[in-house]
Amino acid sequence: MSSPSQQSNFSLKNIYQQSLQIGLLLELIVVVLAYVEATDTTTFFQCAARLSGRVSLLMFAFVVYYFSSNWNKDTDNQEVMTEKYRLSRDFAIIHLIHWCFLAVAVSRSNFELVPLRVLAGIIAYTSIVVFPYFLKIKRLEGKKFFQFQSFYLYYTWFIMFMTYISRVKEPSAYSGTALGYQLHLGAAVALLLGHFYWKNQNQD
Repeated sequence: MSSPSQQSNFSLKNIYQQSLQIGLLLELIVVVLAYVEATDTTTFFQCAARLSGRVSLLMFAFVVYYFSSNWNKDTDNQEVMTEKYRLSRDFAIIHLIHWCFLAVAVSRSNFELVPLRVLAGIIAYTSIVVFPYFLKIKRLEGKKFFQFQSFYLYYTWFIMFMTYISRVKEPSAYSGTALGYQLHLGAAVALLLGHFYWKNQNQD
């Protein structure tokens, strides 16, 4: 009979291997909920952007947990590298769906864009898309991989954190509730603390 830890690892592995299916199912639910909540096309995309952002945060949590637990594994470990590729690829797909909702919502809302924030977001989205691609074509190995891995994870987390900070400071400027954004901010902080804990627990 398998131990609780083995059962837990088996469950987590199933989640990793089905992360894209889980993410796409949640995005479908997002569309349904946004349709129910919306009063017009603009509010539909605003709601869809807000809810899909939560899906992105969940997918990023999968990435953070697995990457942190296998932070220093050498790039010749094919099993670990394959899982890192799969998770970063699935996160990129789901986050691009979020970006589509967000882009339409912003364009329809006449929301004022801050150039510095836009540039920071472009860099984040670029790294999110490029990272799994470089893993796929094996252009990231050794020191370069660990440097890009650090940038990819910490910078993506930082942009999410600053996004929730801005919404907590000015919740009336966005759809959603102040409490909801506070909970998201707390989840982002907990995710970073979890990263350092998991990373420390799994030192080689």
